[in-house]
Amino acid sequence: GVVSNDKLVFAKGYGMADLGKKTANSPATVYDLASVSKQFAAVAALAQVQKGKLDLKQGLGTYLPGLPAYAAKTPVENLLNMTSGFPDYDYDQQATRKALIGTLNAEEPSFKAGTKYEYLNMNYALLTYVVQKVASQSMGQVLEYSIFKPLKMTSTVFLSKLGQKIPDRAVGYAKDGDRWVKSVSDGPGVADGNVFSSVNDMALWARDLLRGSSVISAELQKKAWTSGRAGKDQTGYGYGFEVDE
Repeated sequence: GVVSNDKLVFAKGYGMADLGKKTANSPATVYDLASVSKQFAAVAALAQVQKGKLDLKQGLGTYLPGLPAYAAKTPVENLLNMTSGFPDYDYDQQATRKALIGTLNAEEPSFKAGTKYEYLNMNYALLTYVVQKVASQSMGQVLEYSIFKPLKMTSTVFLSKLGQKIPDRAVGYAKDGDRWVKSVSDGPGVADGNVFSSVNDMALWARDLLRGSSVISAELQKKAWTSGRAGKDQTGYGYGFEVDE
């Protein structure tokens, strides 16, 4: 899909969404966005900042009890711009709040917060629980009511639990010898991934951001689209968005 001058000027699907059902891909096919989900999580967090419920300069301990001292004093902002220095979590396990905090308590940080940049899923997994705490809603509800519904992204959903049915979902495949077999690796519940969307809906998201976000203020969008810094160096990563030319 290509958005230009506030219009979706090209949209097409290629290949097959489901080999078993012989379903072709189209602009309405719903895909696992994987780490593209992080920009939605970041905007959802900034929407809570705009409401006065979240302070990015506050330490994580303000919002999540049970953290070790190094994590408790790390500002929320360091999650958003990937400069926390935290250890990552085990992708083979469910990323529950208890499991994430357990990892932080069991392991040491790899660097002092704010001094280096390291792209890390742990940051946005933790951000999920911060947003849920301040919003008093699940991340799925926060995304639905603050972004998806206002922008009429009717095919876009957040995967909250295993087995959740997602209409028009493209099936993943891997090669097994001379045949293709279904390959799905869902890890629901945290917003380092788990947003599913289509070309048609992502065009609505892109148009809204390019006009100037209707979800967050121009000031907050500018911060999201400004490269963070680690020491004297720019990181090329804002809040959930890579920043490049």
